[in-house]
Amino acid sequence: MILVVDDETIILNVSTRVLEMHGFKVLTAESVKGALDVAQEHSDDIRLAIVDIGLPDGEGWKVCEGLWALNPDITVFMSSGNPVTEFPSWLNIPPNRLDTIDKPYGMKELVDKVRPVMEA
Repeated sequence: MILVVDDETIILNVSTRVLEMHGFKVLTAESVKGALDVAQEHSDDIRLAIVDIGLPDGEGWKVCEGLWALNPDITVFMSSGNPVTEFPSWLNIPPNRLDTIDKPYGMKELVDKVRPVMEA
């Protein structure tokens, strides 16, 4: 299962639709709190999260922290309109569990990036 977290409704809706068309089950949230609530309920099922860095109630890095506290095997793709070049020093990143995807991303790019994680 994939958790998509973004406060831009169009990105959330289009990403969800494309991923579902390719056979992936998707959960969505529009905020840090919403993402952590969904994750609390589905932490054993989520394999991948695509998280916007800038959310209305805080930074997406807090979503990473919360996800990994529940399940350190979740892979996270941080998404931003600006290239992500640094990760917060306070964030305890499990090995091979953090990557980035720059906005705007094409739907083929999204599926091509997601598929290896979900099929591993």
